[in-house]
Amino acid sequence: MRVLDKDGLPEPGVLCLVIVLLAGLFVAFPQIDQVVAFLLWDGQHFLLRKHWVGMFFDQILMRILLGMFGLWCLSWMISEAREHFVLGLTRRKYVFSISSIILSAGIVTNVIFKDHWGRARPVHLEIFGGTKTFSPAFMISDQCARNCSFFSGDASFAFSFLAIALVLPKPYREKLVPAIMVFGTIVGGVRMLYGAHFLSDVIFAALFTILILQGMKFFLLRSTVRS
Repeated sequence: MRVLDKDGLPEPGVLCLVIVLLAGLFVAFPQIDQVVAFLLWDGQHFLLRKHWVGMFFDQILMRILLGMFGLWCLSWMISEAREHFVLGLTRRKYVFSISSIILSAGIVTNVIFKDHWGRARPVHLEIFGGTKTFSPAFMISDQCARNCSFFSGDASFAFSFLAIALVLPKPYREKLVPAIMVFGTIVGGVRMLYGAHFLSDVIFAALFTILILQGMKFFLLRSTVRS
C-alpha cells in the first residue's frame, strides 16, 4: 500500500489507520496533551501568549486567510462571468476547492467539533491559571460552550488550502502542497505556544482536514485529467 498519492498527500487508507491509532493513543494516555502543554508554559504564561507572533496568528492571520479565500471565490465568479478559465481551472475544480474548504474547516471543524465537543483551551484550565477542567481528546465535555479547543480551527483552515493547490497545474501543485503542509504545521505549533490548543487538537485538525479533501477529491476530481 502506498503511503502518499501522486499529489504528495497521505492515501485515505493510511489517513484512516493513523487517525485510529493516534486516537487510541490519546484516549489511552490523555496526559500526553497536558505534558506537552506544560512544556510550552513558563510558569506564568504560555510562551507566545504575550508575544507579537502569537497575537498576530490569533488576531490577524486568519483574517488574511479569509481574505485570500474570498479572492479565490471572486476569481471563480469572474471566470464564470467572462466564460474564460485560466491555469487549466474549470467549474468542477472551483466547486471542489471551495466546497472542500467550507466542509472541512467550516462545517466539520467549527460547527460539528469546536461548537459541540466542549473541550476547554489550555489557557483556560485551572492548572494554567484558569477555571476549567481538562478534557481528553474525543471526550465530549461541558467545559466550553462554543469555539472550543477540539480541534484547531486555525490549523484546519490552513491545511484546507491544500484544496486550492490540488486544482492548480502540476508545477504549482508540486511546490504548494509541501509548502502548505509546512505552513499548517507552523500555524498549529504557534497556536499551541499561544495556549489556544493542545497537541491532539492540531494533529486531528490536520488529519481530518486532509481526509475530507481526499474524499472530496475522489468524488469530484477522479474523472478530471490534471496536468
